[in-house]
Amino acid sequence: MYFDSRLWKMMAGLRLRVAGAVCLGLIAMGFGVMRFVFLGRVLALAYQGAAARQVALAAAGTVACMLLRAGLDHRRVVLAQGTAGRVQSVLRARLFDRIAELGPAWFGAERTGGVMLAVIDGVEQLQTFFGAYVPQLVIAACAPVVIFAVLAWWDVPTAAVLLVAALATLALPMLVHNADAFVHDFTLEALEIDVTIGPGSDALVDLSAAAPGTYDYFCSLHSDGTDGMRGTVTIES
Repeated sequence: MYFDSRLWKMMAGLRLRVAGAVCLGLIAMGFGVMRFVFLGRVLALAYQGAAARQVALAAAGTVACMLLRAGLDHRRVVLAQGTAGRVQSVLRARLFDRIAELGPAWFGAERTGGVMLAVIDGVEQLQTFFGAYVPQLVIAACAPVVIFAVLAWWDVPTAAVLLVAALATLALPMLVHNADAFVHDFTLEALEIDVTIGPGSDALVDLSAAAPGTYDYFCSLHSDGTDGMRGTVTIES
């Protein structure tokens, strides 16, 4: 679970749209929970040998919840992606204005690949952050409480166990990430790249000038390149 306050500040004037996407997501989640409630009702009535009409009504409730949830989720995605597109336009305009303010002298001293990476690809990557991650982060934070409120009507101990498990699922990845007190690095020998990364921090590596292909990288402080902290990065043309 990650949240960057600097990116949130860039959404000034568009936060109501984010709130709208969150509300749609929460309502959709409510119908998703009710879907399982109705489905459980269908199974209970079937095992009890209830009249076909009762089973059909419960099944109709299940289908209605599924359709409503799908419609609300679709509307949420459309609204969130529209918001992300507007934020991207604002960010690109600000970056171009800043480049124009700095002038040709500054631009000539910088690597063109790095600047274009930030202006085009960097902003493009924020589509996921603004369009999907931010609304889903709020929805995920509220989900355990909603699930507990529904299940508590039937079984409080079971609801409490699920609440604790859901909260742990949200918090543990962040706690583990922040608890990493070791310095790492990003070593890509084929491109002669070696970037040191401090505890709990991130780093941006410019690979725009690299030839297309698949490259091996590893942390030279905790791996020899054959096992441990290693992976591959693929650069497409």
